[in-house]
Amino acid sequence: MKRLTERAFLLSRVCLLAVVVHWAAAADTQRTQSIPLQVGWNAVFIEVEPLDTDPAVVFDGAPVEMVATYFADRSPVQFLRDPDEQPWTDSGWSTWYAPSRPDAFLSKLHAIQANRPYLIKATAAHTLNILGEIKFRRLDWQPNSLNFVGFHVDPAAPPACEAFFAGSSSHTGQRIYKLVSGRWTLVTNLSGEPLGSGQAFWVGCAEGSDYQGPLSLTIPVGDTLDFGVQCATQTLGMTNSGTTPLTVTVTDVGQSLPLVYRVFDLATGETSYTDLPATLDMGTVEAGASVSLALMVKREAFTQAEHSTVLKIATDNGVLIYLAAKAEKLAE
Repeated sequence: MKRLTERAFLLSRVCLLAVVVHWAAAADTQRTQSIPLQVGWNAVFIEVEPLDTDPAVVFDGAPVEMVATYFADRSPVQFLRDPDEQPWTDSGWSTWYAPSRPDAFLSKLHAIQANRPYLIKATAAHTLNILGEIKFRRLDWQPNSLNFVGFHVDPAAPPACEAFFAGSSSHTGQRIYKLVSGRWTLVTNLSGEPLGSGQAFWVGCAEGSDYQGPLSLTIPVGDTLDFGVQCATQTLGMTNSGTTPLTVTVTDVGQSLPLVYRVFDLATGETSYTDLPATLDMGTVEAGASVSLALMVKREAFTQAEHSTVLKIATDNGVLIYLAAKAEKLAE
C-alpha cells in the first residue's frame, strides 16, 4: 500500500469547522433502512434522516395511520401506558395522524429525525423502506427514569440486554420493556432477550449516565466526520465500556472518499500514513481501554469537487455504527 510521509500532510491548513453539504452532494452518505411493520402498534428505532422529514412524505403509500414519539422533559417516567390507552395528551408526547383521519389536524409531530424511537400504528403488514442520510448521535439518558431509546446493533447478531448493559452500573438490573402485541412487556430474561436492530425499548436508568453500550464512539464535532474544505485530520475515538475484551473493525463501505490513516511504528518510533483498506482491523480492545483512528483526506486524489463515503464500525459483540465522512476539494 502506498505510504505518505507526515511532512506532506503538515502542509495542509489548520482544520476548521466544516460547512454543511447539500443533500445532492452527499449521496454516498445515505443508506436505506428497512423496518418491518406488523398490524397494530410497532416500536421502531429510525437510524437515518429521511430526505424529506415531513411525516406525510415519509409514510406516503405506507399503511400507517399514526406515529408518536416521546421527548423527555424534566419529569422522570416511572410507569408506562400502552399505546391503545392513548397517552398522547401526557407531557412529552408528540403525534402525527395520517391525512385520511378526521383528527389529522391535531398532528404536532412535523419531522421524522434520525436516531429517534417512534411508535407506529399500521393497518396492514408492511416493510417500511426509508432512504436517508446517516447521522451520528450519542445517547442522552435521563436519570431515575425509564428512557424511550433504540440502539445501533448488528441486525444479524444483536447483543442480549444483559451483555449490552453489563458495563454500566446505572443500567445493570434496571427494567427493560419491549412492545409485544401492542402492550409494553417487562423483559424477564435479560441474558436471552436481544436488543433488536431497528427496535425501540423503554430502558431504566438509575442515575446520571453517558453510557453508549459496549463500544463508545466519539468524533470531533457534529453528526458526521466532515473534513470540509480545509480540515486535514479527523480522529475517531473508540472505548471499550463493557466488561470483556472486544474486537473492532472499520469498513469503508463506499470507498469513494480517498482516505489514509496514521500508523505508529513502535520499533522505530516513526509515524507514517497508509491508504485506508476496505476493512481495517483495529484489533482487540480490553475492557476499559481505548483506541483511536486518525484519518486524513488525500485531496490530491480527488476527481470531483466533493467526495463522501460511509464508515461501518463493528464489534464482535454486536455493536454496529454507521458514520458518514465527507470532504471538499480546495478551491483553485
